[in-house]
Amino acid sequence: SPSQYYGSVTVGVVENFQDYYDLPVTGIADTATRDKIAEILSPPYQSGDRGDPIVKLKEDLTTLGFANWSDPSQYYGSVTVSVVEDFQKAYGLEVNGIVDEITFVTLLEAVGSEEINTTQYDLTLEEALAIQMGANPQTDNEYDTYVSKTYIDDNNKVTANTLNVRGGPGTNYWEVGQLSEGTEVTILNEVGGWYQIEYTENHQWVNASSNDVLYQLDPTNFLSNERERFQFLDLARNSNATATELDIYLNGKGILENQGQAFIDAGSIHGVSDVYLVSHARLETGNGGSALANGVEVGKNPSGDLVLVTSNNKDNLTDIETTYNMFGIGAVDGNAHQGGAFRAYEEGWFSPDEAIVGGAQFIGDSYIKAGQNTLYSMRWNPAAMAANGTASHQYATDIGWASKQIFSMYNLYQDLGISNLYLDVPQYK
Repeated sequence: SPSQYYGSVTVGVVENFQDYYDLPVTGIADTATRDKIAEILSPPYQSGDRGDPIVKLKEDLTTLGFANWSDPSQYYGSVTVSVVEDFQKAYGLEVNGIVDEITFVTLLEAVGSEEINTTQYDLTLEEALAIQMGANPQTDNEYDTYVSKTYIDDNNKVTANTLNVRGGPGTNYWEVGQLSEGTEVTILNEVGGWYQIEYTENHQWVNASSNDVLYQLDPTNFLSNERERFQFLDLARNSNATATELDIYLNGKGILENQGQAFIDAGSIHGVSDVYLVSHARLETGNGGSALANGVEVGKNPSGDLVLVTSNNKDNLTDIETTYNMFGIGAVDGNAHQGGAFRAYEEGWFSPDEAIVGGAQFIGDSYIKAGQNTLYSMRWNPAAMAANGTASHQYATDIGWASKQIFSMYNLYQDLGISNLYLDVPQYK
């Protein structure tokens, strides 16, 4: 029967809570502390909750011998609470029957050969969201979109020089995109002084809503998903797969065949996951079939400039080499073939294995060794946000990029039967 008074006992309890969850220990229930309480008490991991993640939770607890569910339900009831408390007691955790982030990470480590590192960043999730919203995050999600009726004429054409397209019927909604003067719109509905129009159907990339950005930015939304956890796979760690295992996987994949040892060597030399390199190369080369991967001849003209070799100019060129590029490095949009071949020539990638090892150096130096050692950090770069408040050196503007990249790596792990996972999970204060 708690009182309304915030006394010394309350201060002590708050300090204990802050210390346990790695918050600044002040004894003050500040915003970060209250947000952490709300996060822990949110679904799906406490009494009364329902959902697929609870089935996986029960399966893991059964695997560890804390329960004997044969066909676990989606319901988190009193029995589940009791089993979770037993697990928490056994592993020296705070016993509350709630699967908070500390309990969850401990459970993952206990279930399998997973090694999970958490990296703490000195900013809140809300601060990170504000930074990202200032960097024009993009999405291919479809939204209901609206424009002010004032700027649409009787022919359904835009009369303003530039007309903002909103994510709802009002200026308080975010700007999804823009339309230029004279653009004809398809009107779907009218709400007050606003027209609902078709927009995202005709634009592949639009400005993302803050809710969608927050969902992709929040690591806790993906930790309980077996496949989505690969966003946090530590790309600086090799998988311990053998060359033979990788060669079996690469069988039938064109120029990548029998290059298992090259991928392992590349990973070891430059500190990049062999599985990530295989996945990346598969995607970039179209399973080993691209022209850049299979060899492009490049030479120098009389002026010393690099040119692509053709039957017409070959006799006038010197220093001709067959170049290989396995990761699309230098293959810029609009000039991918030449750009990728020239970059390979400059780097000295004159054999498939040289291209694999050399390409791994670029990836390792540019991202992995720079601290962006997971797909999540390559996309969001929380270290830069915490250090200087900027959304910088991010691999993509698509808010779903990290989630979209995991399929190849996840499938490769399943195909090879690799069970050891090294995860690096970001933690906001």
